[in-house]
Amino acid sequence: MLGEAKLISRWLKQKNRHEPIVIYLSIPMKETIKRMQDRMEYFKGKFSKRADDNSAALKNRVKYYRKNVAAVVKYFKAKYPYKKISGLGNREQVQKRILQFIGQYAN
Repeated sequence: MLGEAKLISRWLKQKNRHEPIVIYLSIPMKETIKRMQDRMEYFKGKFSKRADDNSAALKNRVKYYRKNVAAVVKYFKAKYPYKKISGLGNREQVQKRILQFIGQYAN
């Protein structure tokens, strides 16, 4: 994934996008588990639980994050304006936090 992050940086530079900002939406692990347990998938006209929403899958996702995503976050954090924003609350609350950060960089 780090290679892909570097590829994105090169692409942004080629497109003269020299000042992108990075927003990292974060929620505590407890909330992640709650959301995973509560989520439903719509498939073939009905709602059902996802087969991969279990504790083993969550452990794999955390392992994947620690191995891959954390390195990408570290790379972008060092390269561009970065803000870790809480993903807690409803959509409007999260959107407000995102827009406040983006507003600091609007022309």
